[in-house]
Amino acid sequence: MKNVNPVNWFDINVSNLNNAKEFYETVFNIKLIDFPKEFGKQSGFPFDPKGINITGALVEKEDFMPSSSNTVIYFESED
Repeated sequence: MKNVNPVNWFDINVSNLNNAKEFYETVFNIKLIDFPKEFGKQSGFPFDPKGINITGALVEKEDFMPSSSNTVIYFESED
C-alpha cells in the first residue's frame, strides 16, 4: 500500500438524523447527500472523487444513546 492516509470511511451514529444534518451542514457550510432508503437512514458527506477520497456518513440508529464512542472509523488495507 502506498504511504497515504489509511482512513477511507467513517460513520457518525446519531439519534436524530435531521437534527444532525442541520448541525453539520451549518457548521461546515455543506450539503449532505441522503442515501437510498435501502441503506437505512443515512446522509453522506460530499467528497471529490478526484481529490482525497475520504468521506463518511451520519447514521441514524434506533434507540441510540449519544456517547463519546459514537464514531466508527474504517481503514483501508490490502487484505
